[in-house]
Amino acid sequence: MVRLTCLLVMGLLFAVLSTTQAIESCCRDLGCFSSDAPFFHPLYRPVISVPKCSLLDTFQLHLNTRLNPIQTQVLDPYQPSTFGSTNLDLSKATAILIHGFTDLWDWPWWSDMVAAILRDADVNVIRLNWDEATVLPFIQSVADTRLAGAFVAKFINILKDEHGYNPQRIHIISHSLGVHAAAYAGERVDKVGRITGLDPGSKTKLILSRFVSWLFSVSDCKVSQ
Repeated sequence: MVRLTCLLVMGLLFAVLSTTQAIESCCRDLGCFSSDAPFFHPLYRPVISVPKCSLLDTFQLHLNTRLNPIQTQVLDPYQPSTFGSTNLDLSKATAILIHGFTDLWDWPWWSDMVAAILRDADVNVIRLNWDEATVLPFIQSVADTRLAGAFVAKFINILKDEHGYNPQRIHIISHSLGVHAAAYAGERVDKVGRITGLDPGSKTKLILSRFVSWLFSVSDCKVSQ
């Protein structure tokens, strides 16, 4: 009897959630983001959420090179004319680092990674600061990965379209929810050279598990790992 009652309640809940109205947020030139399928599922992703456009004002790209291995320089995709006043060298390859949930772009392990990359190769190393989007509630942070990915893609497409930079010279290295942001960036670029996903949101997080393989498509980059 208890089992039957539980099944009836779950069935009723499934039916109600299936008819939930989708919402949408439109974020400047990055387009509109809907909560409709596949970003909503009554069983696996039952909470409606879309990116918070106001977060765009907090996103930053921080550049390190061998000329400035410690002090970063900010690259603003909305002010590309300022790229020339930085050490960004478009004759070299580029690594873009995207941190994960409850992490910060300038925490020691990311600084260590920057140092290791620059020790190994003379490249541009760029870290995405999307700190204010990687906080609780978790479901909102999940939604904001789409906005973070679109922001990174805007930057890459500026390099490609305005400076002739080949996106296949870019390696996106990401962790946790940052992997999902990296995948969304790759989806909007034709196409980045490599995306590395370290512990991509963990399949133990049920609301993400059904979407990991859908997000991380080899069609979005030359190599995915």
